[in-house]
Amino acid sequence: IDGFRLEEQLPSGGLSVIWQVSRPDLTFPVILKAPLLRHGENPLAIVSFETEAMILPRLSGPHVPRFIRAGDFERPYIAMELVSGASLKNFLSSLPLNYEDIARIGAHVAAALHDTHQQNVIHLDVKPSNIILRGDDAVLIDFGFARHLHLPDLLAEEIDGPIGTGPYISPEQLEGIRDDSRSDLF
Repeated sequence: IDGFRLEEQLPSGGLSVIWQVSRPDLTFPVILKAPLLRHGENPLAIVSFETEAMILPRLSGPHVPRFIRAGDFERPYIAMELVSGASLKNFLSSLPLNYEDIARIGAHVAAALHDTHQQNVIHLDVKPSNIILRGDDAVLIDFGFARHLHLPDLLAEEIDGPIGTGPYISPEQLEGIRDDSRSDLF
């Protein structure tokens, strides 16, 4: 697809399919994320995909995956760095963690959130599976529910009701407020 060779399908979420891909000019692991579209379904899959495709190219730094390119409307996809490391979700099986590890992980996640907030992005879907611990950093992934403060909020325009993952959604999001960075701290 557009010079990317599909190598292996990876575990995916409910709104997208993810492939590990390669391209001769890239020297680091890359994934290709495409919306999971089914006839007659809720438009959340495509709108959240469009949101991520708008936001991810505007983000940079060690706390987000490197953006490579996006497809077009005919062939929608986002190619980005495959972030090495383990998701915070993997650490949940090791509970309880000692307080030093909790403080270290919390500081890394706070630094990642601060970095994205400085770039005018509120993640709005902070949960263990969307946080990758890579060395001494936390990397945030999956910006499909995010809000860039200087771009149109497609999700608010197209989707009625709260948008987020049930156990992790903030009270502000339940009220439809999508421009308060404190939601990521909830």
